[in-house]
Order: sequence, then structure tokens, then C-alpha cells
Amino acid sequence: MNQHDPAVRDYICDVVRFWVWEFDIDGIRLDAADIMDFEYMKTLRRMASEVKVDFWLMGEVIHGNSPTGQMTERCTP
Repeated sequence: MNQHDPAVRDYICDVVRFWVWEFDIDGIRLDAADIMDFEYMKTLRRMASEVKVDFWLMGEVIHGNSPTGQMTERCTP
């Protein structure tokens, strides 16, 4: 997935919006959050908070420490 492509970012944000609106989900888990593009993560965090104020993002971190904790509620090593 090309996280730098605006069309990809828009699509993923649209999917999350759909899940919130249709199924009232409270959050999502992001696999391999430690290798995700941080600008993409910031976009996702911003959008998620706009759709649902208390929307929860959890990032899975396999190797080492990651600054993704700035965009997610939890990072699980």
C-alpha cells in the first residue's frame, strides 16, 4: 500500500468512516505501525478524531521503540 499516494490515504479514510457510520466501531488496530509513514498516521489520527471523538487507534510495534504513540492510544511491543 502506497501510503504517500493521496488517493490511497483518501480511500483508507473513507473505509474507516464507513465502518464507523455503518457499524459504529470504536477503533482499529494497525499492524506493523512502526513501519507506517508518520504523515499518513497523522492524517488517519486527525480523520478518526473528527469522525468519532473517542475513536481508538492501537499500533502494533514489532521491533524497538516507535514514536507512533503520538498518533495512537497504545503501542504494543
